[in-house]
Amino acid sequence: MLGIAQGCDRSPPVVRRARAGADLQVRCREREKEAGHIVTRFGMYGPLALLGTFWGFSFSMAKVAAGGGGAPIGIALSATCIGALILLAVSRLKGIRLPLRRNYLAYYLATGTCGIALPSTAFYSAAFHLPAGVLSMAVATSPMLTYALAMMLGMERPEGRRLIGLALGLAGVALLVLPGRALAGGVDPLWLGVALVAPACYAVNGILGAHFRPPDGVNIGLACGMLMAAALILALIAVPGGLTVSMLPPWNISHLAILILGSISGGAFILFFYILTRAGPVFFSQVGYIVTGTGVVWGMVLFGERHGLVVWLALAVIIAGVALVQPRGQASP
Repeated sequence: MLGIAQGCDRSPPVVRRARAGADLQVRCREREKEAGHIVTRFGMYGPLALLGTFWGFSFSMAKVAAGGGGAPIGIALSATCIGALILLAVSRLKGIRLPLRRNYLAYYLATGTCGIALPSTAFYSAAFHLPAGVLSMAVATSPMLTYALAMMLGMERPEGRRLIGLALGLAGVALLVLPGRALAGGVDPLWLGVALVAPACYAVNGILGAHFRPPDGVNIGLACGMLMAAALILALIAVPGGLTVSMLPPWNISHLAILILGSISGGAFILFFYILTRAGPVFFSQVGYIVTGTGVVWGMVLFGERHGLVVWLALAVIIAGVALVQPRGQASP
């Protein structure tokens, strides 16, 4: 067919050669672009592993912070303020302003409440009573809960593969509590329920964030506003109730843990947007496996946690559920 087409082309030889050269350049550019996308995504595995490891480390730091005796809401307030200050400094350096229009304030308050204030308080409340590895498994159920909520609201259609993932997530949680505390390594069902408030809030936050997000918002600025709104909400409860945690001397290990948690909170947002804008959401979704795995490993290294067979089985089932519940899509450039 190519030969026939060329035979029918009565254009001058110079024109034909120019067309052929232009077509070759287009094909070369497309191949270079595709190769560049592959290299970019491959190069993002380092930052992805770093982010997942930091987030996994936060579960152990939460246990250390909670062990200092401070009120969970006070720990959440201190860590959130540190994260907000980091993002505020970055915003100033980049010349990013924080709009205070009504739609922006609605976004800050909605996501600050459901994405930071409520889940952080629940998380730090449960951290003292649960192994760090179990905390990481509980938070890993967030994608399943998001999918379930989106289906109930009619935002997602039931899909066989993802429904299986949802069922596996529920089965993984059930494995942690149904066999009894001896088999599950001392997992208290009550505090596991408190820990599950965090991923449930993250699921609600995902829906609210999509609904209230200003179309012209800048990622770092929105994250900064979200943390500042969360700090304000937490302060309105913690300060009158005398539940704050002083970050003044004398310092102890729990203060260091809070400082690390706040730094992770602010720094992780920066790394999150860096990866998301360069490798896309499909690539970024892999971070859940790293967070859960490193969360378990950090607990074993720092606290000597040793889990029974049922807990390891629950981990495998939850990770399988996370894999299945992820939406299919084209890899983003």
